[in-house]
Amino acid sequence: MKDFSRRIAFPHSGMFRILAYGLMSGVFAAFLGGCNHSNKPIKLDLNPTFTVPSPGAPLPQLPKPANGMQALERMTQAYKSANSMFIHSSATINYTLVSTRSLLQTTTIKYQTNPARLFMTVQDPLEGTNEYYADGTTIVHYSGLSNQYTRRSYTGGMEAIAKLIDKESPQVFSPVLFLMSGKDPLGVQTASIKTESYQGKPSLYVSGNFSSSYLSNLSHRIFGVTMKSTRGEYAVDLDPNTYLLMDSELHFAWTGKVKVNGKMLAENPKVDIHEVEKDNVVNPTYTDDTFRFTPPNKAQEIYIQSRSQLEQ
Repeated sequence: MKDFSRRIAFPHSGMFRILAYGLMSGVFAAFLGGCNHSNKPIKLDLNPTFTVPSPGAPLPQLPKPANGMQALERMTQAYKSANSMFIHSSATINYTLVSTRSLLQTTTIKYQTNPARLFMTVQDPLEGTNEYYADGTTIVHYSGLSNQYTRRSYTGGMEAIAKLIDKESPQVFSPVLFLMSGKDPLGVQTASIKTESYQGKPSLYVSGNFSSSYLSNLSHRIFGVTMKSTRGEYAVDLDPNTYLLMDSELHFAWTGKVKVNGKMLAENPKVDIHEVEKDNVVNPTYTDDTFRFTPPNKAQEIYIQSRSQLEQ
């Protein structure tokens, strides 16, 4: 099995994660670390500990889409066309590796497109706090649990930032993914659409499937082995005016087994995610300090010796 800890230069395997719209850390920390924790839902304080910024100019309103694929195209374009965004969400994640577990998680993303900068933080009770800072020249990944961080240089704009994060932590239906994908979110094969309501507000409900090849590749990125997918579905509520996400559900299942040193870590794994957008703020104003990493007291930098560390 591939050594994920070397891949991202942290000394413990629990740092490997998959990112859904929010960051689905913890689930595969449990997979790689063989963590033992309660079957009961894990409680997490979902109240934001930050100030929600004031919005700037709104996104332009667009006419009703002709079909589901066009709606998803407009969704990805909305995140790309915004000069800046503030996004806060919470997710309930139910997953089965060997037994069924539950996890609650919060995610905050701040970004601006010109010049390209990004800050992202995720909190959950297994992995604690994980943060990314991209300030235009370097990208830092900080783990609050271990009080360690990596720092590496990069060139390019927002797509380069998004690709680096996705390479380290595979993303599914995340705004970070939208910033680097083409017209449609990577892996979407079908998309149907209908008019619905979400929490008393009108919405565009788009649902469909991911392609089998995408799901097989995703299993390899997560588990280190290629598995046959038995389920790969998504459903999202989009704001009919802005096409920003309001709510999303993702469902994945594969058939196969993963053993490490004779220990069964996953058998016919399944993951179900329900993500709710708490705040979507368009075009807020940020200062450079928002995207600049200042090491906490006694934080240890883990030096990346070569690019091969990230590719092995």
